[in-house]
Parts: sequence; C-alpha cells; structure tokens
Amino acid sequence: MGRIKGTQIKVLSRHMLKTNAAMFSASFDEDKKIVDKLELGMSKTERNKLAGEIAQEIAKLDRIVKQQEAEEASREAAAAHA
Repeated sequence: MGRIKGTQIKVLSRHMLKTNAAMFSASFDEDKKIVDKLELGMSKTERNKLAGEIAQEIAKLDRIVKQQEAEEASREAAAAHA
C-alpha cells in the first residue's frame, strides 16, 4: 500500500490533466521533468507527489480504456457466433 496523498495534490493533478493531458504520460520520470519545467514553485517532495499522482491517474485511465476495448471485442465475437 502506498502513501495517502493530500487533497491539494489530487485536485491539482486532475486540473493539470484536464488542461494539459497531451503533455503527460504514465511514466513518473517523464511527468516529473514536465512538472519541473512548469515551475510551479513546489518543493522537490511536492513535485514528486504531483508527478506520481498524474502518472497514476493516466495509468488508471489506460486500464479502463483497455478493459472497455476488451469487453467490446468479446461482444463483437459473441455477436458473430450468434
């Protein structure tokens, strides 16, 4: 189990994903560099927490999309057999 992140980090990460989703990826290291370039005036710890939350949110969205695609493919296969 991981550490619990503060509400401010979660809200800021969701806001950044809504406004700049194309900039970020599911890679913590890449997101950390991007957050550092944005110069938000954060400490190193806060920057890392924000980058980690962004990477986690993107990974969660990727899993949801893959699951939906798999469900759709199984429905199409079932319809083809019927």
